[in-house]
Amino acid sequence: MQTHQALCITVESQSGSLVIDWTDGLRSQAGFAALREACRCGRCRGAIARGESQRAAEGLALTRVEPVGDYGVCLHFDDGHDRGIYPWDYLRELLIPVPVARPGAAA
Repeated sequence: MQTHQALCITVESQSGSLVIDWTDGLRSQAGFAALREACRCGRCRGAIARGESQRAAEGLALTRVEPVGDYGVCLHFDDGHDRGIYPWDYLRELLIPVPVARPGAAA
């Protein structure tokens, strides 16, 4: 059972990161390369089992974020990889919390 749900997903191409605002108020982010290297699709799991490197190419871009029901998202990368489904709870583990600016708070 999923315990986390995304409220807003932002692809920040300039910084090369995916940012998610969660329904509980947390904001978190991860770089495209880290997400690509954390893929758990069958092909990637097989490569890891064979001892093959899963190192993402420098300058890797995220080209599309496709919803997969209420379960999570499928991330599409410009290296052609588009099979990895990232459940919300897995993304919550992968992404690093970042501060959220509060309205009216001193900067």
